Amino acid sequence: EWPVDAAGNGIGGKGNPGVAAAVQNTPNSIGYVELSYALSNKIAYASMINKSGALVVANGASIESAMSDFANSFTDKLTNTIVDAPGAGSWPIAGYTYIILHTASSTDCVKTQKLLEYIRWSLTDSGAAKLATDLGYSVLPASVQGKVLDTLGKVTCNGAAVPQ
Repeated sequence: EWPVDAAGNGIGGKGNPGVAAAVQNTPNSIGYVELSYALSNKIAYASMINKSGALVVANGASIESAMSDFANSFTDKLTNTIVDAPGAGSWPIAGYTYIILHTASSTDCVKTQKLLEYIRWSLTDSGAAKLATDLGYSVLPASVQGKVLDTLGKVTCNGAAVPQ
């Protein structure tokens, strides 16, 4: 809960479209939407001064820099907060989109294998990376990507490793 919400002074919106509409319809307001949403809808956004004192623009490189800054502090569930990264090129309010995946399955092993193939493709294929960046998303830096791929290699189905 944001402090202004508790004070009764804030307004909100549901998801990116709701936040964008609230900001556009409220004079002198600011809000936060995904970079991909701002880019695809041609919404103006500000540069920010990050923790190191550098002025940075939200883009793939600045978000990847923030991810890299925290690459060694992921939990065993591959979660992390990447806000206020120390790097000179790091976007200060970056975040991740997560996939929640059971690492031990006992149902449909073919579906599990196909899902893992899709996730690996999305992480390693240059065409997938281009598609993501064209849509305004960042790709995981190699340091983080390796951790995810290692975890995918440990997924089991019916007690056996899932073929790659």
